[in-house]
Amino acid sequence: MNDNKTEVLHDTPKKVDKSESFPKIMNIIDTTVKFCPSLRNLGVTIDNTPSLHQQFLNVCRNTFLELRRINSICNFLTTDAVKTLVCSLVLSRIDYCNSLLTKLPQCFLKNIRYRQNATAKIIFQAPKYDHDPPLLQNLHCLPLSCRIEHNISLLCYSSLSGTGPQ
Repeated sequence: MNDNKTEVLHDTPKKVDKSESFPKIMNIIDTTVKFCPSLRNLGVTIDNTPSLHQQFLNVCRNTFLELRRINSICNFLTTDAVKTLVCSLVLSRIDYCNSLLTKLPQCFLKNIRYRQNATAKIIFQAPKYDHDPPLLQNLHCLPLSCRIEHNISLLCYSSLSGTGPQ
């Protein structure tokens, strides 16, 4: 184990009193392991609550950062180049492990949907208050809830048919 990278997530049942003190550090066979409130594994942030709120925040923060970067240079690029950047840097972050976001409340998904709508506005350089659905239709882009369902259906089909994801 790498002492600097090894972390443990301490999860407790809801019935346990949170004010109880739990160890912050534990020694396991000459290795010091620290407890943390959330950790990352394969790009997914898992916290000690089943809500995946930290994963949602990370997706929103990272996509907003990429949108700002792309928006600052989109005047110097063609529409196809902007579309490629948006698909590779923003929509890929929204799609990565979005099956985990399936049962999130709509108020959370609304924030990610705003990012998706902003991508269409950046690609077509539309005004801020322009209507979003026609722009998304021009991109042949599914709404967020349909994207999640599509990815889950694709994973199920791939696992049942024995083929890899397409």
